Amino acid sequence: MIEGQEGVTWEEWLSLAEACERSPIEAMFRSHHYLSVVGRHERGSLDAWATINARSAVTSELRLGTLVSPATFSASSRELDAMGTAPVLWRAGAGDVLVTAVHAYGHLRNGFCKPRDSGTLQTSHVIAVAANADWMAVGEENAIDSNYHRETPFKDALAAHLAARPPRLVVDIHGSHALRPFDVEIGSIDQRSWLGRTQWRDALQQTLVHCGCFVSDNQVFRAAGATPEAQTITAFCMELGVPCVQLEICSALMDDLDTVQAMHANAKLVNAIAA
Repeated sequence: MIEGQEGVTWEEWLSLAEACERSPIEAMFRSHHYLSVVGRHERGSLDAWATINARSAVTSELRLGTLVSPATFSASSRELDAMGTAPVLWRAGAGDVLVTAVHAYGHLRNGFCKPRDSGTLQTSHVIAVAANADWMAVGEENAIDSNYHRETPFKDALAAHLAARPPRLVVDIHGSHALRPFDVEIGSIDQRSWLGRTQWRDALQQTLVHCGCFVSDNQVFRAAGATPEAQTITAFCMELGVPCVQLEICSALMDDLDTVQAMHANAKLVNAIAA
């Protein structure tokens, strides 16, 4: 584990990751702190999850993660711009659950550019950290829409992950318009994508309602493909024999967290899903 807050530069992170990749070391973790813990105030830290995402672009076998959680820290777009991003972002957790965010950036569907689902990159990552789950997200602008098109690089990476680290459940995070009449919509292709684990659906609904969320079930976003050629992440995982659910979260609960009330609502939502 590397104490990144003690002035570790990006060049040093690269050297450490490459050295670990060449060695028998299987995993590289870093602390989540921003300020020196030994009183050296001139030292600083690059953002924890931003460095993990960027290092994933230059490693292939090394497991990357944090010790203690970066859930309370925002993503640093300045650092990501400086380091570059990977087509697929990945974080290792316990492996029982995989959280995905396929619309974290703007994407191409049938040749047309569609905007990102605002807030899903950060929210999905925080949910994964809170639940100690694996995490995958599209990490670049204008990638082919993997929640629609059948053959995409993200789906190739997802299939490889499901084969190597098969989770019990995949949770695909999306964002819906703030004016939709729900806080969270559970899309499961009319319950079929749970693959018989209806007790998980019941537990998720009960926890969300207990936390004060207004929940809709397969009313607007069923997670089914719009055409025979289309295939959502939920349908893709179901075909591979892995239970999956698409969660459409009201964008007001993920974006513009400028008030205490908004931050509390976001925290309650994250805790409910992570539970």
